[in-house]
Amino acid sequence: MAATKPNAPTDLTVDSASSTSITLSWTAPYNGGATITDYQVQWDDTGSYTTVKSTTLGLTTVDIVTSDGLTAGKSYNFKVLAQNFIGDSSLSSSEQAIAASEPDAPTLNIASTTATQTQITLAWNAPAFDGGSAITDYEVWWEEAHQAGNNSEFDTSTATTYTKTGLSAGNEYDFYVKAVNVVGTGSASSTTTIMAATVPDAPSTPTTTLDGGNANVIIDWTAPADNGGTDITSYAIFMMQGNGVYAQDSACDGASLSVRTNTIC
Repeated sequence: MAATKPNAPTDLTVDSASSTSITLSWTAPYNGGATITDYQVQWDDTGSYTTVKSTTLGLTTVDIVTSDGLTAGKSYNFKVLAQNFIGDSSLSSSEQAIAASEPDAPTLNIASTTATQTQITLAWNAPAFDGGSAITDYEVWWEEAHQAGNNSEFDTSTATTYTKTGLSAGNEYDFYVKAVNVVGTGSASSTTTIMAATVPDAPSTPTTTLDGGNANVIIDWTAPADNGGTDITSYAIFMMQGNGVYAQDSACDGASLSVRTNTIC
């Protein structure tokens, strides 16, 4: 029986993709009665299909890399044909691939993150590597901290900040961020726990009373009207020094370790 051209390859698949390489594989077709010598991999790079790479010894996988003309972030359509000594098969069905991967994880910018009693504004830095394709948005994941079985939720942001509103004063919330590009969603940043609270208001102006034959001074004050959304844990006592500058009084350090509204120095 005389040999014929091979059938078209089948099951063309994108095995992996990054900004520098795309790996393709396919299933060998009926060879037409003669050994398949190689495959021609074609891409639609400029509006029409042209051969980008050939395999040898009938290999059914190939890596398309930057030296072949691969451009990071660009989308390609691929087809493949088989060859024997009679000629070329018809082209396989096409498969699309983007020369990119998911982006790296963002890094949280804690120094620029702020909180009030009802909202938290989280800030972060863009990933060091976007995967070879521009980042389209970010997923901001959050949940109330220390809640067994609590389910995470996420919102999206196109900026590198996000404000979560409607929070409960004094509660802590866990946040992390993922970057998204045309390929998909990248890995998560580290998780940070932030309390929906601010620093307390100032206590009232203190009053002083001599005690113990002028050996001690009793200092009294009233707790702040607003504790910032969470219990006050301590007070620090400052005393004017001889140079006219206020400094924390080491003799009253004990007052900074417990909640008190008066102390004796």
